Amino acid sequence: MVQPDEFEVWYTTEDFPDTFNRTGRMVFTADALAHALFVTGRAPQDQAVYGWTSVYEWLHRVALIPAYIRRAPTGRLTRSDLARER
Repeated sequence: MVQPDEFEVWYTTEDFPDTFNRTGRMVFTADALAHALFVTGRAPQDQAVYGWTSVYEWLHRVALIPAYIRRAPTGRLTRSDLARER
């Protein structure tokens, strides 16, 4: 069982080499999720180089979470109805 401040995601991979686990379970904190949202797709030296523009970009990314992700009572992350329709 996950802690109240953690999320749980079960995953299945596709098109990865056989050396990778095809299925598994990830557990991570809200802080780790926020960090991943900010740094994904950004070069390390680029994360906050644009001042307030970088902050607004992060806010945009974080604001999309409620549109596409829901948290089940067990802590698992599930797709919202909107995400399943796409």
